Amino acid sequence: MAPPTPKSKQSKKKKAKKEDERFAEVKKPPTPQGRKVTTRVSGLRAKWVELKPYAGPNKAITAFTANPDKNRYKDTVCLDETRVKITPEEANEGDYIHANWVKMDKRETWIATQAPTEATIVDFWRMCWEHEVVNIVQLCRLVEDGKIKCAAYWPDEPGLFQNHGRFFVNNKKKEKQEGFTALTIELLPDGCSNSRIVRLIQMHDWPDRGVPTTGPHLLRFLRALDKHGDELNKGQTVMHCSAGIGRTGTIMLIHWMKTACAANESFDPFEMFKKLRDQRASSVQTEQQFLFVFATCMDWLESRYSQLPSKFGQVQKALLDYNNNNNNN
Repeated sequence: MAPPTPKSKQSKKKKAKKEDERFAEVKKPPTPQGRKVTTRVSGLRAKWVELKPYAGPNKAITAFTANPDKNRYKDTVCLDETRVKITPEEANEGDYIHANWVKMDKRETWIATQAPTEATIVDFWRMCWEHEVVNIVQLCRLVEDGKIKCAAYWPDEPGLFQNHGRFFVNNKKKEKQEGFTALTIELLPDGCSNSRIVRLIQMHDWPDRGVPTTGPHLLRFLRALDKHGDELNKGQTVMHCSAGIGRTGTIMLIHWMKTACAANESFDPFEMFKKLRDQRASSVQTEQQFLFVFATCMDWLESRYSQLPSKFGQVQKALLDYNNNNNNN
C-alpha cells in the first residue's frame, strides 16, 4: 500500500484553536447513568459504558491480599499473573511490590506501579535497581487537593541526596520544560562501586481521575519520553501516578496506539484496552480518560498526515467518528 501522506504545516493559530476545541470537549462532565446520550462522541461514550466493567480472565490477587501494609489503596488490586517481584533481603521479607509488567505485542515492556509510600520507598528503589530501570515516569504530584498522593522518594534539587535503606539517591540535574520536569538521578547501592543513572520525568498538569490541562503538553511529554528512552537505550521504564492505573493506564494506551499508527499497523483499540487491563487491573479509570486517549491520538495524527493511513482498523473509525462529530456539532 502507498505510504501515508505527510501533512503540510498549518498555521499555529488555527491548529491551537482546533486542539482547544477538541480537548475542551473531552473535559465536559460524563453523561449521567440512564440518561439518553445526545452529546458528541456518543459512540465512544457508549463503548466506555460497555468496557468499563472489564476485568480480564486472570483475577488472582493473593500477594496483594497478603501485604496490606504495602498497598497505597485497599481497592486498587495487583494481579498475581503479571506482578513484578523483588528479591527479599531479609528472611522475614517477601518479594511483593504493588507493580505489574505490562506489554503490548512485540513492543517494549513497562512496569506500572503505584506511587511509593513512606513504607515502600526502599522497595521501589530495589525494584528499579534489580530490573535495570533507566526511566521513571511520574504522573502525579506529591500532594493533590490536600491529599498525599506520593512519597518524596527523590531529592528535589541538584546537589541534594537521600538515603533509602541501602540506596544512595543523588539529584545530579534538573531541567524544567513546559508542562514537565526532567531530573537526572544517580542511584548507588551500598557495597557497589558502579552507580546507575536514572531519568525521572515528571508531568505537572494531570489531575487525579482527570486529563491534562492541554493535550499538546502530553504530546511534548511523550516526545521527551521517547527521546530519553533512545538516549538511555535498552533499560526498563517504570510509570506511576498515585494508584498506578488511571493516568498511568491512559498514557500507556496512548503510547501504544500512537506507536501502532506510526508503524501503519492494523489494530483494534478496544482490544488493546482489554489487553492493558489483563495486565494492570482497572487501567484507564474514567470516561474522560478514555475519550482523552482518542483525542490525543487524533491530534497526533492530524499533525503528521493529510490523509490517514488505511490499515488502522477500528481505531480509524473511532478517530474519524470523534473528529467528524466535533466538526458537525
